[in-house]
Amino acid sequence: IPTYDQVDRDRLTEVVTAPVEVADGEPSLPQLAATSLLVATALFLGALISYLIMRPLPSDVLLSTRPAWRSALQATAPAATIAAVQALVLAGIGQIVLELDPAHTAALVGFGLLGGLAFVMVNQALAIWGGDLGRLIAMIMVVLAAAGQVVSAVPALFDAVRPFLPLTPMIDGIRAMVTDAPVTDHVIALLGWLALGAAATFLGAARNRLVTATGLSRGATA
Repeated sequence: IPTYDQVDRDRLTEVVTAPVEVADGEPSLPQLAATSLLVATALFLGALISYLIMRPLPSDVLLSTRPAWRSALQATAPAATIAAVQALVLAGIGQIVLELDPAHTAALVGFGLLGGLAFVMVNQALAIWGGDLGRLIAMIMVVLAAAGQVVSAVPALFDAVRPFLPLTPMIDGIRAMVTDAPVTDHVIALLGWLALGAAATFLGAARNRLVTATGLSRGATA
């Protein structure tokens, strides 16, 4: 039977009663995981709902003399404004829950604005090109992202799909930012989704400006 002096007994007592300690001001991992998922899904769902309520393109896009990209931006502005408000509110919630300092809070606001705008462009493009099917695809993206974060043991399919979801760099970027890890890759990924969504949106607007011979003949018959 081992014997311990008083110093060793005191040290063992401290280890047993407090085996894991979190430094003051640092959020726990479950807390950080839940908050990052909440911010990302809320921003994405906000953009999805915006284009359930509003048209992804103006109703007069076909007859308008404006460039196609300007017509697309006309429909982008309201959803982008909503996303900006969401980003500010969610950053406030994140600051309270994670007890962030002003620098991290400001970074969360900026990152939320970037992610919110990227999600708006992605959802607008999906609504333009796919209609209700595009909105369904957006919802599936949310479900896959949430399931991959909430379920501890997920099928290999989730791991394979996760890198291709627009929510992934937002979720991972928030966690990296709060823990002072590099966020450059996540910012670049969100910029990529923003560029891809914008390109698809502008192309969709240009496609809707085209009138086929069949469409002209139907219009003349009507």
